[in-house]
Amino acid sequence: MAGDQGERGSSEVLSQGPERTPRLPRTGWRGSGRRGRQLVLASIIVLLAAGAYVRYEVTGPRLPSVTVQISAGPKTAWQPGVSGRPNGPVQVEFEVRFLPVRTRGVVTLLGMSGPGITDGHPEPLHLSATSPTVGSMSTAIDCPKVHLPVQSHDYGLRLRVVDGSRRVEGTVPPGALSATWASTIDMACGSWLARQSLTVLGATATVDPLKPSADLKLLVVNDGDHAVDLGLTTGYSALDVSARTIGDLVVPARGRAEVPLHVDVTACDQIPTPPAASGSETVTNSADYLGLVALVGRKPT
Repeated sequence: MAGDQGERGSSEVLSQGPERTPRLPRTGWRGSGRRGRQLVLASIIVLLAAGAYVRYEVTGPRLPSVTVQISAGPKTAWQPGVSGRPNGPVQVEFEVRFLPVRTRGVVTLLGMSGPGITDGHPEPLHLSATSPTVGSMSTAIDCPKVHLPVQSHDYGLRLRVVDGSRRVEGTVPPGALSATWASTIDMACGSWLARQSLTVLGATATVDPLKPSADLKLLVVNDGDHAVDLGLTTGYSALDVSARTIGDLVVPARGRAEVPLHVDVTACDQIPTPPAASGSETVTNSADYLGLVALVGRKPT
């Protein structure tokens, strides 16, 4: 018995009492809980801010589609200097009518955008949401920066929409104005570039001894970087000018060409005397009498 008790007693001493599962420190649990709550709170704040921003963007102003009609025009002009060369850019002007725009905020037309547009601050036009808006669109064109022939999608309308503290600016298609605008730039810049580059350097004439007619041969030089197409238009009614090959005649860039013309004079007394060239008067050009015209980008018609 004594031996049994000694064995049990030594067993109790060696085991140090009943075994228990160790506990984790309480300080760790308290720290993790605080950081977890802070992380959840920060996530909620981020989600709320993101939602508010998305709602702000979704409900913000948008560029509207516009319907524009041409009331009058186009008006195009460039002025020749005393040498006959253009002394300024092409000016283009349209009278237009905008149908009511359907969008939130105040819509303002800032002008046209596209190749060669040089007017940085045209008069803005506020587009009404309840009634048609009538106004004028005008701009100057830097023709050397225009690629001819012009494509109808090359130009657009610059709009600004303001709704409270939010605004958006951008370009929208000009609709029915596209094709007319493109053809206008084609003709205006085509003639501007041709007049800038071409010179009639010389002429020879063979006069008919029996009737008022003559065969002319003009030497035309092109100092520009674009090929130029030549054509004939109606000059003075006293002259009947014709040319068999004029429809296919092209003066190459940095090149020259001979232009054969036949002239019949129907009334000699109706032909005005050309003014003498001077420092204050424009030199007479071939279109004034012979109807010889030139365009860059397309054939004259």
